[in-house]
Amino acid sequence: MALLVVAGGWAVAGAAQDMVVLTGLSAGVVGAIFMGVVNALPESITAVAAVRRGAVTLAIAAVIGGNSLDALNLVVGDIAFRGGSLFHAARADQLFLTTAALLMTAVLLGGMLVRQRRAWARVGFEGVLLAVLYVSTVVILAF
Repeated sequence: MALLVVAGGWAVAGAAQDMVVLTGLSAGVVGAIFMGVVNALPESITAVAAVRRGAVTLAIAAVIGGNSLDALNLVVGDIAFRGGSLFHAARADQLFLTTAALLMTAVLLGGMLVRQRRAWARVGFEGVLLAVLYVSTVVILAF
């Protein structure tokens, strides 16, 4: 199974690079949108399944834990990067995306700390704000 995951990751990275070349989109846009969606879909499905089974804590922990491990993947990438430090090679769009992700994490934390009595369409303020932040980030990265 681990070899299948490695092969799948390699294929996704290759497809993303081809998408950059064929569409002219920046690597930041392709990475943030398309690779982000591919990476997040399994977590989303797991979270929905856990919530439907009544395991809300499992759903939250799986998403937060997955995001924490995703951040550690930058260390793995830094080790593999032959041009020095991956962190020092970051360009403006990557720094902007990192800032947006940190802001979204802060909103998520705020939503966990502030309990609402009422929500909009069963979605709390943090869900609405996260969606607005994500769409805004994608639009800014795209242009």
